[in-house]
Amino acid sequence: MNFIKTPSPRRTLAFVSAAFVLALAILQLLPKGTPGGVVVYGLVTGSVNALLAAGIILIYRAFRVINFAQASLGVVAAAITFRLAGLLDWPLAIAIAAGIVSSIAASVLIEMLVLRRFFKAPRLVLTVVSVVLAISLPAVFYALADRLPGLPDIREPRIAQQVAAGAVPVPLPTFSADLGGIPIRSGGVIAIALAIVALAGLGIFLRRSRLGVSIRAVAENPERAYLLGINVATVSTIVWAIAGALAGVAAIGQGLLISFREGGGASTAVLIPALAACILARMTSFPVAVAASFGLSITQQSVFWSFPRSTVTDVMLLGVILVGLLVQRKRILRSAEGLASTWQATRENRPTPKEMQTVPSVRTLRRVIPMLSLTLALVFPIASSPSQTNLGGLIAIQAIVALSLVVLTGWAGQVSLGQFAFVAISAVVGGKLTSDLGVSFWLALPLVAAGTGAFAALIGIPALRIKGIFLAVSTLALAVAVQRVLFNEQLFESLIPGRVERPSLFFIHFAEERNYYYLCLAFLLLTVLVVKKLRSSRTGRVLIAIREEEQSVQAFGINVARARISAFALSGVLAGVAGVLFIHHQRAVDPTSFAAEVSIQMFIMAMIGGITSVTGALLGATYIGLVNFLIGAPVARTLASGLGLLLLLILAPGGLAGIAYSIRDAILRIIATRRRIVVPSLFADYDPEAIARKKWALAEPIPGAGLAALPANNRYAVRSELYSRSGGEPRLALAESEAAG
Repeated sequence: MNFIKTPSPRRTLAFVSAAFVLALAILQLLPKGTPGGVVVYGLVTGSVNALLAAGIILIYRAFRVINFAQASLGVVAAAITFRLAGLLDWPLAIAIAAGIVSSIAASVLIEMLVLRRFFKAPRLVLTVVSVVLAISLPAVFYALADRLPGLPDIREPRIAQQVAAGAVPVPLPTFSADLGGIPIRSGGVIAIALAIVALAGLGIFLRRSRLGVSIRAVAENPERAYLLGINVATVSTIVWAIAGALAGVAAIGQGLLISFREGGGASTAVLIPALAACILARMTSFPVAVAASFGLSITQQSVFWSFPRSTVTDVMLLGVILVGLLVQRKRILRSAEGLASTWQATRENRPTPKEMQTVPSVRTLRRVIPMLSLTLALVFPIASSPSQTNLGGLIAIQAIVALSLVVLTGWAGQVSLGQFAFVAISAVVGGKLTSDLGVSFWLALPLVAAGTGAFAALIGIPALRIKGIFLAVSTLALAVAVQRVLFNEQLFESLIPGRVERPSLFFIHFAEERNYYYLCLAFLLLTVLVVKKLRSSRTGRVLIAIREEEQSVQAFGINVARARISAFALSGVLAGVAGVLFIHHQRAVDPTSFAAEVSIQMFIMAMIGGITSVTGALLGATYIGLVNFLIGAPVARTLASGLGLLLLLILAPGGLAGIAYSIRDAILRIIATRRRIVVPSLFADYDPEAIARKKWALAEPIPGAGLAALPANNRYAVRSELYSRSGGEPRLALAESEAAG
């Protein structure tokens, strides 16, 4: 089946020309107009976005994966180029070439060691892997660049002072052009020249070379390409190498825009314009994506020129993504629905079998483990310092956020990379109500939680038509827009609260860390009870059924839209509770605490624990809390969380909860075998031949069978087969002769 329909060149040229004419006409209506310098600078920044968009489309066309790590792949190129040309005075051309080669090498290494292990996994799993890499790679690359032999370490005081003072030379420092009051420096010219060369080279490579034809064949139909003798694994390596080269050029170009510095390319906000351009290009057309990147960048720069420090462009990009996905749903989403509907991480953990629930030892274990966990949680602040108790309260709050993701992503199947945006809204509003307006904490919390749930339900309406990996793109854009708009002093300066005081109840003052920890723990326990009740209710069963097979659920007359919006609303309520608790835990508003990267970290935390279970949410929050407490180095923390999730996706897709339930099932199998209890669900995953060799009893004893069916003088003559008196087939049973012996 041909998933890709490349538009004709004439149609593409007509679309691009019309879009540019319309955009320039609209931009002239802005208060300050659109000077030529703004257009040129928009083309310079658009070149970076065009490179990122081309890399994203290349990966998507080849593997049906949205590569959220596209910007992060180029960080190593920017770091090495900066050190070679800026600190060691290498010729700029050689430094750029070395940086691009390092980016290609890093991408190939990542593809061979990590991505290839998920080649046959559902596409949504591979997309999650790219999300993990987007968070993990920048810290790892910068740490490696600081430790490579022959390269300067910017952590050294002398070099750090040199970088901070801006003493790093700019390439061609004498070159500068003034266009309408906008200075265009040499770095911008070099950046756009690199982009033109890279994009032209990509087009020639894909159309003229044999490898390019192979890549296009794999993109059209991987199965047919494999039958034609194309090595799909080799093509995968080449595709990721090209994506790494494009990312490297983009990161270097970003570093050259204003002054020669390390390109920040790892920021999530950098990726949003490129994703918006890809959506406009239907995730297939390179020319349209490049043109859209330039058009969106010119629009952004024009708005900034007329409205400095404005956040209109962030909302605009969110609108472009949402409208683009909704309008082009038939072309974009339909081809990806089957690829993103199921994934390994949504495997349900089996409850304790009914046959085992009445066994005294099992009943004791089911009571002891929760009671022991609760006891440890209650005793924790007594045996810890105030700072550790503060961290414990934060873990409880993050566990509530993870539980909201369990409802929305684990059960309803709606992938959200922007869950902390709801936490940000509830935190700001809740802090304002209690600190500046004098509203009681106990009244503000339910009001804000209900309001956040209503807002989440409103956001869930477009999600009825946007699914899977594209919903992840939309929610990530939402997280960026909310963080930029909500903390914009020009728009909501009066909304941002000052110092937030913790509440009190009767004679209990929660300003003390221990008391506030118990308050967060109480809300966590209440949240656990609510979510568990939801899972056992009809609504919970409907959400699971919709996640697994939406069409079958619709055939039974169930309102799928209502169920999904309910999931968004409930997850929003839980995020609202977490937000109010969080702002009073922190006692002040810090915009960096609500960055889009934090939303991604919350998603990773839920995935580590096991995103389909309540136990997984608690384990994931505890794991991340312990990592933050025990590991001080940022790189080591990144490896412990990001690399930990990658290992779990390979070895145990169900997360830490899946491992815990596997251990439980192993214990239950031992108990069932010793007590001769028939539990089919426990042995469903085992090889019947292996069970036969171990001679486990899988059924109750049959009268007149076994040794009783044999004559007394032949009772010990038959060693391996036990016959019944009726002369039937051999039965699988426990060899009583061996037991007697």
